Amino acid sequence: MKKRVPTEKEIANKHGVSVDYVIRQAEIGSAVEREHATSHQEAYDIALQHIAEFPDYYKHLLPMEKKLKDEWRKKAKTFKEFREIAEGAAWTRKAGQNKNGGLNEKGRKSYERENPGSDLKAPSKKVGNPRRDSFCARMKGMKKKLTSKDTARDPNSRINKSLRAWNC
Repeated sequence: MKKRVPTEKEIANKHGVSVDYVIRQAEIGSAVEREHATSHQEAYDIALQHIAEFPDYYKHLLPMEKKLKDEWRKKAKTFKEFREIAEGAAWTRKAGQNKNGGLNEKGRKSYERENPGSDLKAPSKKVGNPRRDSFCARMKGMKKKLTSKDTARDPNSRINKSLRAWNC
């Protein structure tokens, strides 16, 4: 069920501002909300709903977004780090994944930055290695319980690639 959108006049009366002010704010807001909507009217309605709560919503939103971006840029020492913060860590994206399964060096370093104390190492194919034995036991159990039959049979699924990389 769609939420009722208040009129410009209702919002103006509620907050004690002019209808023109509400319309100006709604136009600014509709430009912002266009990224979430499929039409100008839908974006305008979203903007009106925000303005119904706070009449100066967009007056504060744009400077706040700029301030947040600036703060994140300062936190990131390099553009590469900023991109990683904005897009997500490398270990969660293709850039940090080994095409043959598991994480590549970039992915392991990215994971370790986000999870201090972790110490990921490259896969070990050596039979008798306790790390390999533990990994293979865990992943085979996950493959049986947590994957669909199609994924389990797919030689290119991430889990099958990982099992191959560890020689399981």
